[in-house]
Amino acid sequence: MTTVPKLMLACALQALATTTVLANDSMATLEAGGLVFTRSDEITMAKEDLYISPEQVEVKYLYRNTSDKPVSTIVAFPMPKIGGILTTGNNWYGPIGDFRLTVDKLNPESIVSFCGQGVKKTGPTTFEMRAKDFYPERDLNILLVVSNKVAMQAP
Repeated sequence: MTTVPKLMLACALQALATTTVLANDSMATLEAGGLVFTRSDEITMAKEDLYISPEQVEVKYLYRNTSDKPVSTIVAFPMPKIGGILTTGNNWYGPIGDFRLTVDKLNPESIVSFCGQGVKKTGPTTFEMRAKDFYPERDLNILLVVSNKVAMQAP
């Protein structure tokens, strides 16, 4: 295979490797047909801490009841369709008060690419984006490129 087809193949594989990720929380009620996703003007998401690496996605939420009475609800986590797409349920009231995204490429030789405002490198393999009063307007696309050299070193 010549250099140009190899490069085209590599670019195509990288495009396929792009993963769209954002938190996937949602409120729901249990109806006769199963879960029905709902929206509440009484519940806000005070904090979301989202960690993404090639091996795991971990998220921690802090919800706040803004009413003067107790609220009971089901918090549901819809399963993504095949392809690794996790989208936000966005069924809470208002923006996310304190949002933190940490992307960890796990190996300094790997390459990671994603768009976000105020992204900072916080370690040899980690990048962080923080936002106050954050409203997720679209999915987050993350590209992670692992070279053969890095893949061969993995345990």
